[in-house]
Amino acid sequence: MTEHSLAFASAAELARLYRSHEASPVDVAREVLDAIERWNPRLNAYCHLDPESALADARGVHEGLEREAE
Repeated sequence: MTEHSLAFASAAELARLYRSHEASPVDVAREVLDAIERWNPRLNAYCHLDPESALADARGVHEGLEREAE
C-alpha cells in the first residue's frame, strides 16, 4: 500500500486486510496518527490528540481479532 493509504481505506477494505493479516489496527492507527501529524498544522482540525491511548486501543482490538481467529 502507498504512504498513508491505510488512513483512507474503507471499512470493508480494512476488514479484508485484517482477515488476511496484511495490516493490523495498530498499522492503521499509526498511519492515521502520521497523517494527522502531517496535515494538522495546516488544517488545525484537532485540538487534542492522545496517540498513546489510540495505539493502546488499537493493540487491544488487534489482540481481540487474534483471539477470534483462533
